[in-house]
Parts: sequence; C-alpha cells; structure tokens
Amino acid sequence: MKQITLTIENHYVSLFLALLKDLTYVQVKKVEETAAQSPTEAEKLATLFALSGAWKEDRSAEAIIQDIHQSRLFTRTIDPI
Repeated sequence: MKQITLTIENHYVSLFLALLKDLTYVQVKKVEETAAQSPTEAEKLATLFALSGAWKEDRSAEAIIQDIHQSRLFTRTIDPI
C-alpha cells in the first residue's frame, strides 16, 4: 500500500478553518463551489482572503496605525459666537 503525503502551509489551513467556522452551511457550499470553479491556486486564495476580509497592503503596520490615529484627531477650530 502506498503512503501519500501532503505538504500544506499551516497558515493557509488555519485561515481556511477559521473562515469555515464562522460560515453557515449555505455559505460553505458556495465557497466549495467557487473554489471548484477557480482554475488557479492564486484565484482560490484570493477568494478565501476576500471572504475573510483580508487585503494586501504595501504600507507597514506602523504606517497604517499612524493613518488611523491621524484620522481620529480633532483639528478643527471652533470660533466663538
């Protein structure tokens, strides 16, 4: 009997399981159907990332945090009446 081994990167598996945990049965079936229709592995991963709310970003985490902080600052001056 032949032994089959499969090498999968751990973060893809944990992402996929976390995604499936929060989905309903109908949503899981939709993911399966979409993944089966996607011809390339890159498209399958893009679909999973989009469903989980992930995106690719060129900025560092510090730059993103700085942008969020700057958007929360109140810089308007109010003139007294």
